[in-house]
Amino acid sequence: PSLVLGVPSYIYHLVRTAQERNMNFSFINQVVLGAAKVTIPFKERLAGLLEKMGSKNVSVIGTYGFTESRAAWAECPSALNVSSGYHLYPDKEIFEVIDPETGAVKGEGEDGELVYTSLDARASVVLRYRTGDFVKGGIVYSPCPYCGRRTARISNDIVRLSDTKDL
Repeated sequence: PSLVLGVPSYIYHLVRTAQERNMNFSFINQVVLGAAKVTIPFKERLAGLLEKMGSKNVSVIGTYGFTESRAAWAECPSALNVSSGYHLYPDKEIFEVIDPETGAVKGEGEDGELVYTSLDARASVVLRYRTGDFVKGGIVYSPCPYCGRRTARISNDIVRLSDTKDL
């Protein structure tokens, strides 16, 4: 395989264990991480370990997702010390950023809570689902500086407001 995909802590454990056993991972050129926040220092540390094991120019990208969407969104491969944000699929969903207190919709690039509506769902349909995730930098609509795609992107600076939701 040239790509490894998994939860950040599991992948880090796998790579550290392999390094302790002096294994050659020169065949790995991309790592995709999900199910937990991926920071720039974590990307750099993981790439550094892989480079010590023979990997060259390894790309480490994060993903964002949540159970209710049955989907995940990925960053473009880029330098380890930057993020393109998570590319969206406007033919399949609508994302909004709202003020968590008032519910008012925020503008481009403004901080707020992510709200999700599925357009192409099967089985359960999710309408204006409040994720409980606060995004700093909101949603931007300018072309991606790495791939040139013109679809919206969510900033990768996302934190969970609360693990408890009011129904």
